[in-house]
Amino acid sequence: MFVKGKLSDEEIRAAMIRRLKRETGVHEDQARRLIDELGLNYPALIREAKNIQRYR
Repeated sequence: MFVKGKLSDEEIRAAMIRRLKRETGVHEDQARRLIDELGLNYPALIREAKNIQRYR
C-alpha cells in the first residue's frame, strides 16, 4: 500500500544505492551487495564502501 509522502522499502533501497555510489564511488552491484549484507545501517555501509574503494 502506498501512502503519499512515504517511501516504499524498494524506493528507500534505490535511494541508498544512489547515495552510496555518489558518495563513495562504488559500483551499483557492490552497493546492492553491501545493503544485502548490512541492511540500511548507513555508517556501516559508508565504512565498508570506503574499504572497497581503498583496495580497488
